[in-house]
Amino acid sequence: QSMKELYTSEKAELIGGLQTQIDDKACAIQNLMSERNLLQSNHATKFSTLENVIQQSKEDTRAIETSYQTSLETSCQLQQELHNLRASHELAQAELKAANYL
Repeated sequence: QSMKELYTSEKAELIGGLQTQIDDKACAIQNLMSERNLLQSNHATKFSTLENVIQQSKEDTRAIETSYQTSLETSCQLQQELHNLRASHELAQAELKAANYL
């Protein structure tokens, strides 16, 4: 009888120890899953933020390119106007010289 009790006691002790290990591992797994979920959430947030920054940068770049193109066009127009004014000025000076000559 005592051997049976000893066997039953050792068996219960082993089962208790194994159950404790199982519970500890289950807790560790749950903690790891929680950490993984938090990391995934943080990653998603950072990824979304970076996508927004990239989109804003693209929009800013387009605006700068448009502004630059407009500036180039304005500069070309102003250079053409300057050229025309110089030509008009030279013509006016030639007419003035001719008028003074007469």
